[in-house]
Amino acid sequence: MVVVRRYFQTMATPTLDPKTSDTVQALVQLLRSRSSEEIRQRMYDNPPGSPWWAACKTELDLRNSERAATALVDTSRVLDKLRSATDHLDELTDKLLQATTDMSEVVKSVRESGRRMEIATYVIVGLTIVPAVGQESPPKDAPPSAQPSFLKDEPETGLDCSGISKAAPDIRI
Repeated sequence: MVVVRRYFQTMATPTLDPKTSDTVQALVQLLRSRSSEEIRQRMYDNPPGSPWWAACKTELDLRNSERAATALVDTSRVLDKLRSATDHLDELTDKLLQATTDMSEVVKSVRESGRRMEIATYVIVGLTIVPAVGQESPPKDAPPSAQPSFLKDEPETGLDCSGISKAAPDIRI
């Protein structure tokens, strides 16, 4: 910052003679410990071109330049952080896109598996029902099949030696 101060001290007083220039530089050193408001007030209290006015102008220009330099450094740091954050977000977006693509493929394969299961169910049902529908009815002279009895007064039945099956006994009360 010393280089910047020297540059502005010589730039602010190009039309002053050497003695006045030394006076302005001494005033600038004096003003370094003062607040910007006080310096601004002294500048307005003195006519333009006077040593006090030149010293106040020089000091205010120096302070503004220092603030601008600090702001540029801070802005550069913030931009670096933003760039880093943007790169990180790009990586996360790529990972999210990959995960979404993977999930989409899983959903498609589940949907296809569901369709295959549906077809397999239809095949199983078809194989179960079609033979039952296509069976021949028993001959007319065949003995009747055993029918469950629902009457309480029926006699006990069971398998007798003649081979004719009878209904099982009713165990309801």
